[in-house]
Amino acid sequence: MALSLKQLRGGLPEGLSEDEARAWLREANQTIEAVVGLTATPELMRSITSDQWHALKEADPNEVGDLVREAHRQFSERFRK
Repeated sequence: MALSLKQLRGGLPEGLSEDEARAWLREANQTIEAVVGLTATPELMRSITSDQWHALKEADPNEVGDLVREAHRQFSERFRK
């Protein structure tokens, strides 16, 4: 699965368990891989809409990378105290 640009911009959601947060980060990582490589895998296309895919293709890969890094920082802050 992958996340939409809107989901990434929202950051790591509050109230997730550590396992749920890890799963969210895996999806974020898959999203950045798709954006950088612009690879529309069957799995990715099943997990997001066509409009979400086009928004990701048009997004600045640096912004998406920054959003994913920020989510990882939030994870560390919440679960690595």
